[in-house]
Amino acid sequence: MDYYDLLALSKINPLTYGMEALNGLVIYNTRCSILLLMEVIFMGVGIHLMERRHV
Repeated sequence: MDYYDLLALSKINPLTYGMEALNGLVIYNTRCSILLLMEVIFMGVGIHLMERRHV
């Protein structure tokens, strides 16, 4: 695997966005909107799958 392949795979992992958000908050005083968007999407998918499993 190449360095660029690993960078492409890291965009799927939410921990990457968490570390970027912490880095941005500490150094640049920015907001973490991508992490919040991923949280809403993953929570919606999780709730949907859990409700379907009980039927």
